Amino acid sequence: RDNLVGGISLSASTNLTVSNSPLSGPAVFGTGTLGGQGTVNLIGASFARVSDNIIDHVGGPYGIALIRGDHNQVVRNVVDGGYRGDVVGSATPGDDGIILTGESNDTIEGNTLSNVFDAGIESVWDVSNTTIANNVIANAATAGIASYYCTAWNNNTVTGNTVSGNGAFMRIQYDIPTGVVCPTQ
Repeated sequence: RDNLVGGISLSASTNLTVSNSPLSGPAVFGTGTLGGQGTVNLIGASFARVSDNIIDHVGGPYGIALIRGDHNQVVRNVVDGGYRGDVVGSATPGDDGIILTGESNDTIEGNTLSNVFDAGIESVWDVSNTTIANNVIANAATAGIASYYCTAWNNNTVTGNTVSGNGAFMRIQYDIPTGVVCPTQ
């Protein structure tokens, strides 16, 4: 349980389940967003389910990262990013509880996400036909639900979520950071 090196990283997988696992320690660090930087990474996954896990003290940017996949479910997980109001030395807290990058037809439901430096749930690039429902988000410094970079939100449903703390409930904007080329939508 403690100091699990590498977390879980699955690439181009179909119909898989990651459940009932206590995970902590450093994240898997890949090359950029598409390499996966979460304690749990699903890269190019379809019809995957991440459920009932406890991810404690995220050691990298994300608790759960879904990247360029579809029809995935992230349900009833507990993610604590370890953010307590400041960033000290090498003890960098989790940036986001869950991040979706170029995903479609996903369900993010019933998760408890807390103590993250940025957003409880963040999306990047095109995220479409996705439901974000009944999640409890506490102490997300910027927003409970957010999307900033190369944003394209299409036909998403956000309902029944609870956000508490200093951040906004939801922040959706379009931004292209200097030197970044957004993928073709």
